[in-house]
Formats: sequence, structure tokens, C-alpha cells
Amino acid sequence: MAIRVTGYTARGLDVWHDELGHGGALVWAALAFAPRPDGTPNRDGIVLACPVAGCDSTSVHPIGGGCDPAGVQELAVRLYTRLKIGGAQDRAAALALVRARIATTDGDARWRLGE
Repeated sequence: MAIRVTGYTARGLDVWHDELGHGGALVWAALAFAPRPDGTPNRDGIVLACPVAGCDSTSVHPIGGGCDPAGVQELAVRLYTRLKIGGAQDRAAALALVRARIATTDGDARWRLGE
């Protein structure tokens, strides 16, 4: 995993860029979903951009979590809640939406949050 979440703050999240050994903070507004070929957002992938000046690296994390299922699923739930995706007004609604999406893309056995 190139750029990964290491923690959450009131304004966003802290990330670490494994390959280059640096990191920093991202505000929620800096997060994006991976684009589809037509340019519309694909909610099955979350893009994390390295916040270090001069580093233009990004990592796309599949909603199922890739090599860090619990970490990426937590990020997806927080992002869905923040953006009110699918009408998610709270954590419980976001959990249900993200879990349903992961069941479709990866199968329900991939779910790691246990909530």
C-alpha cells in the first residue's frame, strides 16, 4: 500500500506514504473517489493523494479494503457519512451501505468492522 491512513483528526486524516517514508494530513475535501472512464466518481475506490509538497503520488483503495480491509472499510464508512452518500445521515446508515457494497464487490466474508 503506497499511501495509507494512520489516524483521524477533527479536520480529516493523517496518512503515511510507505515507499517514500513521509506523510502528513489530508482534509476531508481532499479525498476523492476513483474516476470511471466517463469521469463520474466510482464509489468502489477511494483515492488518497500524498499531502507532501512536490510529491504527486496517489493510491486508490478498493472499498473492500485490499491489503488493509478494516482500515479502508473504516475510511469508506467515515467518507460515506461525511458526504451523506446514499442518504447516510449517521454511522449506522453508512455501515449498512458500505457493507452492502462490499458484499456485492467482494462478498460478505470480506467485511471486517464487526459492527
